[in-house]
Amino acid sequence: MKISKLMLLVVLATVTMLGSNAQPRPEKVYLFSYSTGQNNDKNGLHFAWSADQQSWHEIGPLYSFVKSDYGDWSSQKRMLNPRVVALPDGSWDVIFEVNEKESVMGIAHTPNFVNWIPQEYLPSEKVLSDYQLPERVSVVLPISGKQTGDIHCVEWPVLKIMLDAVQMAAAQAEENAERLADDAERFHGLKPRTLTLSIESDKPKQISNMLMGIFFEDINYAADGGLYAELVQNRDFEYHPRDKRHRDSKWNSSYAWTLTGEGAQWFVDQIDPLHANNPNYARIRVAERGARFANSGYDGIAVKAGEKYDVSLYARAIDGGGPVIARIVDESGAVIGKAKLSARNRNWKKTAGVITASKTCDNAKLELEIPFEGEVALDMISLFPQNTFKGRKNGLRPDLAQTLADLKPRFVRFPGGCVAHGDGLDNMYRWKNTIGPLEQRVPNWNIWGYHQSLGLGYYEYFQMCEDLEAEPIPIIPAAVPCQNSNVGGYGQQGGLPLEEMDEYIQDIVDLVEWANGDPKKSKWAKMRA
Repeated sequence: MKISKLMLLVVLATVTMLGSNAQPRPEKVYLFSYSTGQNNDKNGLHFAWSADQQSWHEIGPLYSFVKSDYGDWSSQKRMLNPRVVALPDGSWDVIFEVNEKESVMGIAHTPNFVNWIPQEYLPSEKVLSDYQLPERVSVVLPISGKQTGDIHCVEWPVLKIMLDAVQMAAAQAEENAERLADDAERFHGLKPRTLTLSIESDKPKQISNMLMGIFFEDINYAADGGLYAELVQNRDFEYHPRDKRHRDSKWNSSYAWTLTGEGAQWFVDQIDPLHANNPNYARIRVAERGARFANSGYDGIAVKAGEKYDVSLYARAIDGGGPVIARIVDESGAVIGKAKLSARNRNWKKTAGVITASKTCDNAKLELEIPFEGEVALDMISLFPQNTFKGRKNGLRPDLAQTLADLKPRFVRFPGGCVAHGDGLDNMYRWKNTIGPLEQRVPNWNIWGYHQSLGLGYYEYFQMCEDLEAEPIPIIPAAVPCQNSNVGGYGQQGGLPLEEMDEYIQDIVDLVEWANGDPKKSKWAKMRA
C-alpha cells in the first residue's frame, strides 16, 4: 500500500507542478512520445510534457498509454520504435514495429491518447508509404534519462485529459492494492458506529434461482486426461508438434506409444485412412510373433480391481492378420486383465471387448499383443471405464463429475473462454466438428499448449448439463481469435472475413436448432437425437 500511495503522490505532484510555480497554465504544451525498450519492449508508449522544451515532466512516470496487441501474451505483444503521427482531423495514429522478424507494423488510432480503437496490422512497406515521418529527436528526462521519440505541440486540454487519466489509474491501483491484512492500520482511529437493520418481511423481492453456476474450460488437461474418462492418450494418432507450438520435440503423432518385439517396426501413415477427419493411423509390421504396441496413458493408466473397462479399436489387415490381445499390465509388466480382439478384415472394422482388472494400479499401461507375422493398421484405440458418471457411454470420470454435481450449479458455461475463440481463426471452436461418431470428429490443437481429441464434444457437454440438472450455456466465439493467439500474430484484431460471416452465423443458428429443434422436422435436431 505504501508503494501505491507513493505513485499517487508522484502523479499529483506532476499534475500540480504548474500551480506550484504560480504560473498560469499555457495554452499549448509539448508532448514527447517514447518507449524505453524495458520488459523486452512490452511496456508500450510513454509520454512526457514540457511548456518550453527545456524542463520535461514524465507522465506517470512511465505510464503505458497504449501497448501492442500483436501476438500472444507470453512472448510477443511488443512495441518497437513507436512513432506518433498527427492527423488533419485532430486525432492521432501511433505506428510501430511488432518485432524484429516480421515485415509487419501496427497502427493504433486515438482521439486523445486515452481512448483507443482496435489496432490494425499491415505490411511495413504499406504503412511507411502512408505516413510522412520527421526525424526522431532525443530528450533527457529526469527519471528515464536520454530517450528518443517524437515531439508534438498540443493544446492544454489534450494534456489535461492525459493527466486526469493517469491520476485516475493511480487511484484505482491504490484501491486494488488494498488488503484485508491492512484494515487495522487503514481504519485505525475510526470510532465504532451502531446501526439498526430493519427487515421488512412483508416486502420480499424475487430473485432468479439461476445466478450460481460453473464455467468449464479445457485448461491443464481438464477434458482429455481429466473430466473425459478416456484412458488412452493420443488414441487417434493426431497429435502434432503444432499443438505445443513446436516447442516439444517429442510431441508428435506417435506420442505416448511404444512398440517392442524382435524386428517389429511401426510408423504413422495416412494412405487409406479410417476417415478424412482422422487421417493418421498406426501401421505396424511384425517380423516375429508377440510384438507389443503399448500406450502409457496420461502419466499412467489408473485402474481398479474388479472394475470393467471397454477396450476397442479399428483395425485393417494389410498383410496377414489375426487376433489382437488387449492387455492391461502393471508397473512390473504383469498382466492384470485382457481381452481378445480381431485384425482380420481387409477394410477398416471396429473390434471391441471388455477387460476386468484383477488389481488396482495407478500406473498401468495398455498393451496390444500381435501374435502373428504380417502388417496391420490400427486407429482409434480406446480403453474406457464402464464406471462413468451416470453410467454414460463415452462419459465422464465419476469422481470429478460428482465434485461438479456437489456444487449444485444452476448453469454450466462451456467450452471455454480462449479455448472457444482459439489460437487463430482456424482454431476457433466449431461445434459441428465435435458431434457425431468419434472417429469422424475433427481434432484440433489447444491454445493452452496441447491437443483436443473432442471426444468430449457438444453432445457430451449438453449431456453433462442434463446429468448435473443445470442449464447449458454454450459459448460461441465472437468471430475473432483469443487475444492470446499466436497464429498469425493478430490478437483479437484478426476477425473472420466478412465474406465468411453469413456461413458462420448460419452455424450458430444451426446450433440453436440442434439443441432445441424437433428431430422429426430438423436435420440438426435429428443428429442430436
